[in-house]
Amino acid sequence: MKRLIVTLLGLTAVFSSCGDNTTTDTTTTTAVSTTSTSSTTTTIEAEGPVICDVIIGVPADDCIAKVGDEVKITVTNPNASDEMHLHGYDLSSGEMAINTPTSISFTADQAGDFELESHVTDEVVMVLRVTE
Repeated sequence: MKRLIVTLLGLTAVFSSCGDNTTTDTTTTTAVSTTSTSSTTTTIEAEGPVICDVIIGVPADDCIAKVGDEVKITVTNPNASDEMHLHGYDLSSGEMAINTPTSISFTADQAGDFELESHVTDEVVMVLRVTE
């Protein structure tokens, strides 16, 4: 999920100048970049890709992303070697060894529903839904 965390620093000084003794204590977690002014700090929390994990033989929910999101689909087939193909994006996992997680990473640049299909069994194992 996309999150923007805004931490207001120096509020004690601001409130003190107004004659109020109120203080504010805030805490921020992991951050990618920080921009500071004399009384505020804006922190944008680290964002990773949309992660879609699929294990063959275990029902998978649709994976949801938005146009512009980085997407990482990881597929594991615990029973056989395989190869996956993401229709619409024409991406392939290449040959997958048995019980070895294999990933397809890309930027979602088109909206729609896209089937991830096994080239060995022709089974649709997941649907990637990309929204505007």
